[in-house]
Amino acid sequence: MLHDWGSRDKNFIKLNQSILESLVKLINGEDEFECVPMQGNGTFAVESMISSLTSKNDTIDMHNTIEAIKDVMKELKIKIH
Repeated sequence: MLHDWGSRDKNFIKLNQSILESLVKLINGEDEFECVPMQGNGTFAVESMISSLTSKNDTIDMHNTIEAIKDVMKELKIKIH
């Protein structure tokens, strides 16, 4: 049977830390960046990126984008092409 790890399990914490460190090393960003895990569905992750990485004056080209993301962008007042 597989082990069911909880968020406070020491091995789970070590595994997560290893993954976060590996992601930062992947971009050679050890001295400049931190990796922050985002918990949620895919739409939540996209919403987080859009709201963090764009300003009100930015425009994003959207092709075949699901309506939920377009709604988020409208709420954030980001222009949609």
